[in-house]
Amino acid sequence: MALLEVRGVSKWYRSGKLSFPALRAVDLAVEQGEFIALAGPSGSGKTTLLNLIGCLDVPTEGEIVFDQVAVASLKPQQLVELRREKIGFIFQSFNLIPVLTAFENVEFPLLLRGLPARRRRELVAQALCEVGLWELAGRRAAELSGGEQQRVAIARALVGRPKLVLADEPTASLDSRTGESILELMWDLNRQHGLSFIFSTHDPRIMRYATRLIRLQDGRVVEDERRGAGGKAPRRLLGERALEEKTGHFLV
Repeated sequence: MALLEVRGVSKWYRSGKLSFPALRAVDLAVEQGEFIALAGPSGSGKTTLLNLIGCLDVPTEGEIVFDQVAVASLKPQQLVELRREKIGFIFQSFNLIPVLTAFENVEFPLLLRGLPARRRRELVAQALCEVGLWELAGRRAAELSGGEQQRVAIARALVGRPKLVLADEPTASLDSRTGESILELMWDLNRQHGLSFIFSTHDPRIMRYATRLIRLQDGRVVEDERRGAGGKAPRRLLGERALEEKTGHFLV
């Protein structure tokens, strides 16, 4: 049974007396454990679709069903709980609180859920260990490198044990090597825990790793390619990565 269903979803925005479509009659179903890339040019509707799936916006037409529940039927507090407990978010700009430590940033969503201190520490420690940053748990976010900050952001997205992780251009602010290591980390987490990932991206590496590539253009799905057990696994790409860095051409 599908974890997520997008049924005939359209989204229109108004500007004065004018209105324009960001999405047009999008249909898709997401199964547990998929590693999906939403690709397309700027303005194609990738981020709009991601925001709708994440219950950060509402569709003009159609409906979204998450974990067998129609999102439109939920009250505001129920939407908050859905986002907090079942969806993890990873942002291009990390969105960490700079004065808080890595530990405190990862702990923050658990504080909102009211978990006891001992349970919070257990979950935060496990999340930071999974992303390889436990030794930096006491360092403030502002003192971390870009790659380390993104790892903290991933740990924060995972700490609440969500069913779905949404990532908006997660490698765009990182250099190629750091971006590659972040992708390998998310790939491993997908394989180990069966977490579903949906990426909005221009990055050819993410498109290449995806088990499913969905291309959008002018607000419509124009291609939906399933790749079985997976695209090209990260650890098989070292030679290709070296070639890409030498030539400046990306192999998709």
